[in-house]
Amino acid sequence: MNNENNRLNPQVNRMAKPLGYVVSILLPLLTSSIQAKDLEIGVSFSIPPYVIQETNSGLELELLKSALAVKGHSVNIQYLPLARTFHALKEGKLDGIINTKENMHEGVFYSDVAIRFQNCAISLKKNQFNIENVTDLQDKSIVAFQRASMLLGKQFNSMATLNSRYRE
Repeated sequence: MNNENNRLNPQVNRMAKPLGYVVSILLPLLTSSIQAKDLEIGVSFSIPPYVIQETNSGLELELLKSALAVKGHSVNIQYLPLARTFHALKEGKLDGIINTKENMHEGVFYSDVAIRFQNCAISLKKNQFNIENVTDLQDKSIVAFQRASMLLGKQFNSMATLNSRYRE
C-alpha cells in the first residue's frame, strides 16, 4: 500500500527522502544532548595516588572523568565515607560510586574493573612479625579501610570478627 501511495503522489515521495535524512542526522544529535548530564559520583576520601581529594584528581578519577566525557557527561565528585556512598546511591542522591565490589548492591550496573588494588599488611620492622596468611593477623592490632571486613573475603572477615583489636 505504501508503494501505491508513493506512485499516486510523487511529491510525497520526493519530500519523504530529504525529511528522512534530516531526521536521521538530527536524532543522534538531539538524543546525545538530552542524555548527557552532570553525574553525581560518590567517592571515598583520599587514597593517593588513585584519589586525591585536596586536588580533586588522581588516577582513578582521571579514568572516570575521561570515560564519561566520551559520552558527553561531566562528573561532580561527592567525597563521603564509603558506607554513606552506599546509602546515598540507594536514596538516588548519587548516580554512581567507585571502589565497590560486585554483588554489594542489588539493582545496579557494575562496570568492568578499571583498577585492582593489592591489599597487604604492613608492620614496623622492629616488631619482626612473621605474617604469611590472614590468620597470622588474629592477635595483632589492625587498622583497615572502611568495610574491609566485607570486601576482603570470608577468612579476613572471620579474623576481623574475632579480633578485639581490629578497627576500620
